[in-house]
Amino acid sequence: MECKEVSGLLDAYALGAAEADEANAVEVHVADCVRCWSSLNEAQRAAASIALSTVLQRAPDMKLERIR
Repeated sequence: MECKEVSGLLDAYALGAAEADEANAVEVHVADCVRCWSSLNEAQRAAASIALSTVLQRAPDMKLERIR
């Protein structure tokens, strides 16, 4: 897989949303490509920042009852 193709998958990979075959292709590529590895590192940092900045809230009881 070429850098251009991998760069389109890095965000999904960093979020854990890439398909298994796409994730494998990203892993194989970044093992040998320093530029894409660096871009993946940035994407993973951004994903972690988003995850850590999100405030979790309990759903209102009414909604929980509807879900159940």
